[in-house]
Amino acid sequence: MVDRRSKGLAARLTGPVGAVSTLVCAIVFAGGCAAPRPHDSERRLARRLAEPATREAAIQELTGAGQTHTAVLMSWTRNPPSGVDRHRLYAGMAVAFGLMRTREAIPFLINNIALESDPVGMAPWLKDAGTIERTFPCIAALIQMGPDASREAIRAAEGQLSPEQRLAAIFVVSRVKNVPEAKAFLSSVIGDANQMRHWAEDGLHAIGDQQQH
Repeated sequence: MVDRRSKGLAARLTGPVGAVSTLVCAIVFAGGCAAPRPHDSERRLARRLAEPATREAAIQELTGAGQTHTAVLMSWTRNPPSGVDRHRLYAGMAVAFGLMRTREAIPFLINNIALESDPVGMAPWLKDAGTIERTFPCIAALIQMGPDASREAIRAAEGQLSPEQRLAAIFVVSRVKNVPEAKAFLSSVIGDANQMRHWAEDGLHAIGDQQQH
Protein backbone atom coordinates (compact mmCIF):
# COMPACT_ATOMS: atom_id res chain seq x y z
CA MET A 1 0.00 0.00 0.00
CA VAL A 2 1.42 3.37 -1.05
CA ASP A 3 1.94 5.86 1.74
CA ARG A 4 -0.19 9.02 1.42
CA ARG A 5 2.88 11.24 1.73
CA SER A 6 4.48 9.44 -1.22
CA LYS A 7 1.34 10.09 -3.31
CA GLY A 8 1.43 13.76 -2.34
CA LEU A 9 5.08 14.05 -3.36
CA ALA A 10 4.40 12.40 -6.70
CA ALA A 11 1.51 14.81 -7.32
CA ARG A 12 3.68 17.82 -6.61
CA LEU A 13 6.43 16.59 -8.92
CA THR A 14 4.00 16.13 -11.81
CA GLY A 15 2.52 19.63 -11.55
CA PRO A 16 4.06 22.86 -12.93
CA VAL A 17 5.98 23.53 -9.72
CA GLY A 18 7.00 19.91 -9.55
CA ALA A 19 8.53 20.14 -13.01
CA VAL A 20 10.77 22.95 -11.81
CA SER A 21 11.70 20.97 -8.72
CA THR A 22 12.57 17.97 -10.86
CA LEU A 23 14.78 20.14 -13.07
CA VAL A 24 16.59 21.55 -10.06
CA CYS A 25 17.18 18.07 -8.69
CA ALA A 26 18.53 16.95 -12.04
CA ILE A 27 20.94 19.88 -12.19
CA VAL A 28 22.18 19.24 -8.66
CA PHE A 29 22.64 15.57 -9.41
CA ALA A 30 24.48 16.24 -12.65
CA GLY A 31 26.83 18.66 -10.90
CA GLY A 32 28.67 15.76 -9.37
CA CYS A 33 29.86 14.58 -12.79
CA ALA A 34 30.12 17.93 -14.58
CA ALA A 35 32.94 18.54 -17.04
CA PRO A 36 36.03 20.40 -15.74
CA ARG A 37 35.57 24.15 -15.58
CA PRO A 38 37.47 26.20 -18.19
CA HIS A 39 39.79 27.77 -15.64
CA ASP A 40 40.92 24.29 -14.51
CA SER A 41 42.36 23.55 -17.95
CA GLU A 42 43.90 27.02 -18.05
CA ARG A 43 45.64 26.39 -14.74
CA ARG A 44 47.02 23.11 -16.06
CA LEU A 45 48.34 24.98 -19.09
CA ALA A 46 49.99 27.55 -16.81
CA ARG A 47 51.70 24.82 -14.81
CA ARG A 48 52.96 23.15 -18.00
CA LEU A 49 54.35 26.47 -19.21
CA ALA A 50 56.05 27.09 -15.88
CA GLU A 51 57.63 23.64 -15.64
CA PRO A 52 60.82 23.37 -17.74
CA ALA A 53 60.19 19.65 -18.41
CA THR A 54 56.77 20.30 -20.00
CA ARG A 55 57.26 23.84 -21.33
CA GLU A 56 58.27 22.90 -24.86
CA ALA A 57 55.20 20.71 -25.39
CA ALA A 58 52.92 23.41 -23.97
CA ILE A 59 54.44 26.02 -26.27
CA GLN A 60 54.00 23.76 -29.29
CA GLU A 61 50.34 23.39 -28.33
CA LEU A 62 49.95 27.16 -28.05
CA THR A 63 51.65 27.97 -31.33
CA GLY A 64 49.69 25.24 -33.11
CA ALA A 65 46.42 26.76 -31.92
CA GLY A 66 47.18 30.16 -33.43
CA GLN A 67 45.68 33.04 -31.48
CA THR A 68 43.19 30.86 -29.58
CA HIS A 69 44.93 31.25 -26.22
CA THR A 70 46.17 34.83 -26.65
CA ALA A 71 43.48 36.35 -24.43
CA VAL A 72 44.27 33.91 -21.63
CA LEU A 73 48.01 34.56 -21.85
CA MET A 74 47.48 38.32 -21.86
CA SER A 75 45.24 38.05 -18.79
CA TRP A 76 48.10 36.30 -17.00
CA THR A 77 50.37 39.30 -17.63
CA ARG A 78 48.07 41.24 -15.28
CA ASN A 79 46.82 38.49 -12.96
CA PRO A 80 48.83 35.25 -13.08
CA PRO A 81 47.08 32.15 -11.73
CA SER A 82 47.71 31.24 -8.11
CA GLY A 83 49.76 28.20 -7.21
CA VAL A 84 52.10 28.61 -10.19
CA ASP A 85 55.70 29.86 -10.02
CA ARG A 86 55.41 33.34 -11.54
CA HIS A 87 59.05 33.62 -12.61
CA ARG A 88 58.96 30.35 -14.52
CA LEU A 89 55.49 31.06 -15.93
CA TYR A 90 56.62 34.42 -17.29
CA ALA A 91 59.66 32.78 -18.87
CA GLY A 92 57.43 30.28 -20.67
CA MET A 93 54.97 32.98 -21.70
CA ALA A 94 57.80 35.08 -23.16
CA VAL A 95 58.89 32.20 -25.39
CA ALA A 96 55.30 31.67 -26.55
CA PHE A 97 54.75 35.38 -27.21
CA GLY A 98 57.90 35.52 -29.30
CA LEU A 99 57.01 32.52 -31.45
CA MET A 100 53.44 33.75 -31.95
CA ARG A 101 54.57 37.35 -32.62
CA THR A 102 52.03 38.64 -30.07
CA ARG A 103 52.58 42.38 -30.44
CA GLU A 104 50.18 43.32 -27.66
CA ALA A 105 52.60 41.55 -25.30
CA ILE A 106 55.45 44.00 -26.04
CA PRO A 107 54.82 46.15 -22.90
CA PHE A 108 54.88 42.99 -20.77
CA LEU A 109 58.14 41.88 -22.38
CA ILE A 110 59.69 45.33 -21.85
CA ASN A 111 58.66 45.33 -18.18
CA ASN A 112 60.28 41.90 -17.70
CA ILE A 113 63.15 42.40 -20.12
CA ALA A 114 65.81 41.37 -17.58
CA LEU A 115 63.96 38.19 -16.52
CA GLU A 116 66.31 35.20 -16.71
CA SER A 117 65.20 31.73 -17.72
CA ASP A 118 65.95 28.62 -15.73
CA PRO A 119 68.52 27.44 -15.08
CA VAL A 120 70.07 30.86 -14.57
CA GLY A 121 73.40 31.27 -16.37
CA MET A 122 76.56 32.69 -14.85
CA ALA A 123 77.54 36.21 -16.02
CA PRO A 124 75.56 35.97 -19.29
CA TRP A 125 76.52 39.51 -20.38
CA LEU A 126 80.14 38.43 -20.65
CA LYS A 127 79.21 35.73 -23.18
CA ASP A 128 78.11 35.68 -26.82
CA ALA A 129 74.84 37.01 -28.23
CA GLY A 130 73.30 33.55 -28.56
CA THR A 131 73.82 32.84 -24.87
CA ILE A 132 72.25 36.16 -23.95
CA GLU A 133 69.13 35.40 -26.01
CA ARG A 134 68.83 31.95 -24.44
CA THR A 135 69.26 33.39 -20.95
CA PHE A 136 66.74 36.23 -21.32
CA PRO A 137 63.50 34.97 -22.92
CA CYS A 138 61.91 38.43 -23.06
CA ILE A 139 64.90 39.76 -24.97
CA ALA A 140 64.64 36.90 -27.45
CA ALA A 141 60.89 37.47 -27.88
CA LEU A 142 61.33 41.19 -28.55
CA ILE A 143 63.98 40.48 -31.16
CA GLN A 144 61.65 38.00 -32.86
CA MET A 145 58.93 40.65 -33.08
CA GLY A 146 61.16 42.98 -35.05
CA PRO A 147 61.05 46.75 -35.64
CA ASP A 148 57.98 47.57 -33.52
CA ALA A 149 59.57 45.95 -30.48
CA SER A 150 62.90 47.66 -31.21
CA ARG A 151 61.23 51.08 -31.22
CA GLU A 152 59.55 50.31 -27.89
CA ALA A 153 62.92 49.24 -26.50
CA ILE A 154 64.41 52.58 -27.59
CA ARG A 155 61.64 54.49 -25.84
CA ALA A 156 62.06 52.37 -22.72
CA ALA A 157 65.84 52.83 -22.66
CA GLU A 158 65.36 56.60 -22.76
CA GLY A 159 63.06 56.37 -19.73
CA GLN A 160 63.37 55.02 -16.21
CA LEU A 161 65.07 51.62 -16.45
CA SER A 162 67.56 49.96 -14.17
CA PRO A 163 71.12 49.65 -15.56
CA GLU A 164 70.59 45.98 -16.44
CA GLN A 165 67.21 46.67 -18.05
CA ARG A 166 68.73 49.47 -20.12
CA LEU A 167 71.55 47.17 -21.21
CA ALA A 168 68.97 44.59 -22.24
CA ALA A 169 67.02 47.19 -24.23
CA ILE A 170 70.20 48.31 -25.99
CA PHE A 171 70.92 44.69 -26.88
CA VAL A 172 67.45 44.29 -28.41
CA VAL A 173 67.93 47.39 -30.56
CA SER A 174 71.35 46.18 -31.67
CA ARG A 175 69.91 42.90 -32.98
CA VAL A 176 66.96 44.19 -35.03
CA LYS A 177 67.40 45.50 -38.58
CA ASN A 178 65.33 47.98 -40.60
CA VAL A 179 64.80 50.48 -37.78
CA PRO A 180 66.05 53.88 -39.05
CA GLU A 181 66.11 55.49 -35.61
CA ALA A 182 68.25 52.71 -34.14
CA LYS A 183 71.51 54.13 -35.51
CA ALA A 184 71.06 57.49 -33.80
CA PHE A 185 70.06 55.80 -30.56
CA LEU A 186 73.05 53.45 -30.52
CA SER A 187 75.40 56.33 -31.41
CA SER A 188 74.07 58.29 -28.42
CA VAL A 189 74.67 55.25 -26.21
CA ILE A 190 78.29 55.14 -27.34
CA GLY A 191 78.66 58.88 -26.69
CA ASP A 192 77.25 58.53 -23.18
CA ALA A 193 79.52 55.56 -22.50
CA ASN A 194 82.58 57.47 -23.73
CA GLN A 195 81.75 60.43 -21.49
CA MET A 196 81.27 58.19 -18.48
CA ARG A 197 84.49 56.37 -19.22
CA HIS A 198 86.38 59.66 -19.66
CA TRP A 199 85.25 61.05 -16.31
CA ALA A 200 85.70 57.73 -14.56
CA GLU A 201 89.30 57.54 -15.80
CA ASP A 202 89.87 61.20 -14.91
CA GLY A 203 88.51 60.51 -11.43
CA LEU A 204 90.79 57.52 -10.94
CA HIS A 205 93.81 59.65 -11.83
CA ALA A 206 92.68 62.44 -9.53
CA ILE A 207 92.00 60.09 -6.64
CA GLY A 208 95.33 58.37 -7.21
CA ASP A 209 97.19 61.68 -7.16
CA GLN A 210 95.44 62.73 -3.94
CA GLN A 211 96.31 59.44 -2.24
CA GLN A 212 99.96 59.79 -3.25
CA HIS A 213 100.10 63.24 -1.61
